[in-house]
Amino acid sequence: MKTNRDSSGFTLIDLLVIVSVTAVIAFLILHWLSRAHHPHKKISCSSNLKQVGLSFRVWAYDNEEKFPMQISVTNGGAMELANEGSAYAVFM
Repeated sequence: MKTNRDSSGFTLIDLLVIVSVTAVIAFLILHWLSRAHHPHKKISCSSNLKQVGLSFRVWAYDNEEKFPMQISVTNGGAMELANEGSAYAVFM
């Protein structure tokens, strides 16, 4: 005996295919959006390094062509801090 099946609805396989294709598309879009902001970080980092270099050149111009690491802390430099290995303190 043959039963009449309604063929107008989704089968389980159809539903799984649609959900998996949607998930792959969503993943690709999110991955693309996350990488879209990456060049801005490079530009920002490059700009910050340029500013640090410029500030060291201005400092050297004002202090007889010596960088902050070449002048004692008592004279406004950072020689002792750099000798201790506190590189971050030089930039404070």
